[in-house]
Amino acid sequence: SVAAADFDSLRAGAPGGVIVERARDDFPSLVANCALTISQGGRSYYGQIADQYRGTLIDDPRRPGQLRITLEGNFRLSEAEMVTHLYNVHRLKRAQGIQAWVTLPRVGFWLLPTWDRSEP
Repeated sequence: SVAAADFDSLRAGAPGGVIVERARDDFPSLVANCALTISQGGRSYYGQIADQYRGTLIDDPRRPGQLRITLEGNFRLSEAEMVTHLYNVHRLKRAQGIQAWVTLPRVGFWLLPTWDRSEP
């Protein structure tokens, strides 16, 4: 989280056409219409995965602007990380001419539009 004074300074110094604001509930729908977004903190990669699993990120009542991850969210995060790791292992194998014998489930960070899926 960004301290109030730092946030105010960022907002005041933003050039025309740039909006600086704290987390919003309607963030996923806003991002769909943006040419560019720069996110900090809890809405990073898991935040994008969590959009598929509603209720796994919840507002922290003791710390406004902070999110808590539920137990299910922790499991989903672990799954996303593990499958993405396996995806990258498959890429390394293909780069070395080794066949990957397992078809990976279509879950994980590797499916995000910003993930590098280039092949060597």
